Amino acid sequence: MRNAIDRDRIDIRDIEDNIRRTDIMARCPKCGSGNIQLIIEEKGYSAEAGCCGAILLGPIGLILGLCGTGKKSKRMCVDCGKKF
Repeated sequence: MRNAIDRDRIDIRDIEDNIRRTDIMARCPKCGSGNIQLIIEEKGYSAEAGCCGAILLGPIGLILGLCGTGKKSKRMCVDCGKKF
């Protein structure tokens, strides 16, 4: 049991190190700047998808407006504003 716990700790450390290395190496594709910020965008209910779903499938189609909801993380260059 103890070996499994130690192995999990090592795996988490490796993952954190990989994230740090990736963030350090991230460069803006537009201007090449390393001044990058992580942003999280939330998407809510899409009225267009819900209306199209309602037309095609009736009341059950309103659920289609929920497709694609959730959080999405992106990076943004602080210097030029490019999101990638």
